[in-house]
Amino acid sequence: MFYLVSGDLEGCLSIFELGKPGRERFVKQIASYQGRPGVRFICWREKSREIIAGSHCGKVTVWSVKTSEPLYVLDAHSDPITKMIWMEDKQILLTCCKDKSVKIWQFPNVWMNEDKSINVIK
Repeated sequence: MFYLVSGDLEGCLSIFELGKPGRERFVKQIASYQGRPGVRFICWREKSREIIAGSHCGKVTVWSVKTSEPLYVLDAHSDPITKMIWMEDKQILLTCCKDKSVKIWQFPNVWMNEDKSINVIK
Protein backbone atom coordinates (compact mmCIF):
# COMPACT_ATOMS: atom_id res chain seq x y z
CA MET A 1 0.00 0.00 0.00
CA PHE A 2 1.20 3.50 -0.79
CA TYR A 3 0.40 6.65 1.14
CA LEU A 4 0.33 10.30 0.16
CA VAL A 5 0.80 13.11 2.68
CA SER A 6 -0.51 16.51 1.68
CA GLY A 7 -0.26 19.90 3.30
CA ASP A 8 -2.06 23.12 2.56
CA LEU A 9 -1.76 26.83 3.21
CA GLU A 10 -4.47 26.62 5.88
CA GLY A 11 -2.11 24.41 7.88
CA CYS A 12 -3.63 20.94 7.58
CA LEU A 13 -1.56 17.78 7.09
CA SER A 14 -3.58 14.87 5.75
CA ILE A 15 -2.77 11.26 4.86
CA PHE A 16 -4.38 9.46 1.93
CA GLU A 17 -4.15 5.77 1.08
CA LEU A 18 -3.47 5.19 -2.59
CA GLY A 19 -4.89 2.09 -4.20
CA LYS A 20 -6.08 1.42 -7.69
CA PRO A 21 -7.30 4.50 -9.59
CA GLY A 22 -10.61 5.61 -8.14
CA ARG A 23 -10.03 3.76 -4.86
CA GLU A 24 -7.98 6.37 -3.06
CA ARG A 25 -9.23 7.17 0.40
CA PHE A 26 -8.65 9.73 3.12
CA VAL A 27 -7.03 8.08 6.16
CA LYS A 28 -6.71 10.88 8.70
CA GLN A 29 -5.76 14.45 9.36
CA ILE A 30 -2.47 14.62 11.24
CA ALA A 31 -2.20 18.29 12.08
CA SER A 32 -3.78 21.66 11.98
CA TYR A 33 -1.72 24.76 12.56
CA GLN A 34 -4.90 26.58 13.68
CA GLY A 35 -4.81 29.80 11.72
CA ARG A 36 -1.04 30.16 11.47
CA PRO A 37 0.56 30.24 8.02
CA GLY A 38 0.55 26.76 6.63
CA VAL A 39 2.71 24.01 5.26
CA ARG A 40 5.28 24.70 2.53
CA PHE A 41 7.28 21.44 2.43
CA ILE A 42 6.81 17.89 3.70
CA CYS A 43 9.36 15.10 4.23
CA TRP A 44 8.78 11.54 5.37
CA ARG A 45 10.94 9.76 8.01
CA GLU A 46 10.54 6.19 6.84
CA LYS A 47 12.25 4.39 9.73
CA SER A 48 10.29 6.15 12.47
CA ARG A 49 7.06 6.80 10.53
CA GLU A 50 7.10 10.54 11.14
CA ILE A 51 6.24 13.55 9.01
CA ILE A 52 8.52 16.57 8.93
CA ALA A 53 6.64 19.73 7.91
CA GLY A 54 8.25 23.07 7.11
CA SER A 55 5.96 26.07 7.46
CA HIS A 56 5.58 29.55 6.07
CA CYS A 57 6.66 31.02 9.43
CA GLY A 58 10.04 29.23 9.31
CA LYS A 59 9.27 26.48 11.84
CA VAL A 60 9.87 22.78 11.24
CA THR A 61 7.55 20.39 13.08
CA VAL A 62 8.05 16.64 13.41
CA TRP A 63 4.68 14.84 13.65
CA SER A 64 3.96 11.30 14.80
CA VAL A 65 1.76 9.50 12.28
CA LYS A 66 0.65 7.05 14.97
CA THR A 67 -0.52 9.59 17.58
CA SER A 68 -1.09 12.65 15.34
CA GLU A 69 0.87 14.68 17.88
CA PRO A 70 3.85 16.97 17.33
CA LEU A 71 7.06 15.39 18.63
CA TYR A 72 9.39 18.32 18.17
CA VAL A 73 9.30 21.89 16.84
CA LEU A 74 12.38 23.62 15.47
CA ASP A 75 12.53 27.38 15.21
CA ALA A 76 14.57 26.78 12.09
CA HIS A 77 14.36 30.13 10.31
CA SER A 78 12.80 33.56 10.77
CA ASP A 79 11.49 33.69 7.18
CA PRO A 80 9.48 31.20 5.09
CA ILE A 81 11.16 27.89 4.35
CA THR A 82 11.90 27.62 0.63
CA LYS A 83 13.22 24.03 0.48
CA MET A 84 13.66 20.96 2.70
CA ILE A 85 15.53 17.76 1.93
CA TRP A 86 15.48 14.70 4.20
CA MET A 87 18.43 12.29 4.02
CA GLU A 88 17.09 9.08 5.61
CA ASP A 89 20.35 7.15 5.66
CA LYS A 90 22.17 9.90 7.59
CA GLN A 91 19.15 11.19 9.58
CA ILE A 92 19.92 14.72 8.35
CA LEU A 93 17.49 17.46 7.34
CA LEU A 94 18.55 20.35 5.13
CA THR A 95 16.45 23.51 5.31
CA CYS A 96 16.67 26.64 3.18
CA CYS A 97 15.04 29.97 3.85
CA LYS A 98 13.88 32.99 1.91
CA ASP A 99 16.81 34.96 3.40
CA LYS A 100 19.12 32.57 1.47
CA SER A 101 20.40 30.76 4.57
CA VAL A 102 20.87 26.99 4.65
CA LYS A 103 20.91 24.87 7.81
CA ILE A 104 21.84 21.23 8.30
CA TRP A 105 20.08 19.42 11.17
CA GLN A 106 21.23 16.11 12.67
CA PHE A 107 18.21 14.15 13.94
CA PRO A 108 18.32 11.35 16.53
CA ASN A 109 17.38 7.86 15.34
CA VAL A 110 14.59 7.79 17.92
CA TRP A 111 13.25 10.36 20.38
CA MET A 112 14.50 9.51 23.87
CA ASN A 113 12.46 10.45 26.95
CA GLU A 114 12.37 14.20 27.53
CA ASP A 115 15.82 14.78 26.07
CA LYS A 116 14.53 15.69 22.63
CA SER A 117 17.44 17.42 21.04
CA ILE A 118 18.37 18.13 17.47
CA ASN A 119 21.78 19.51 16.61
CA VAL A 120 22.40 22.05 13.94
CA ILE A 121 25.64 21.25 12.10
CA LYS A 122 27.69 24.34 11.34
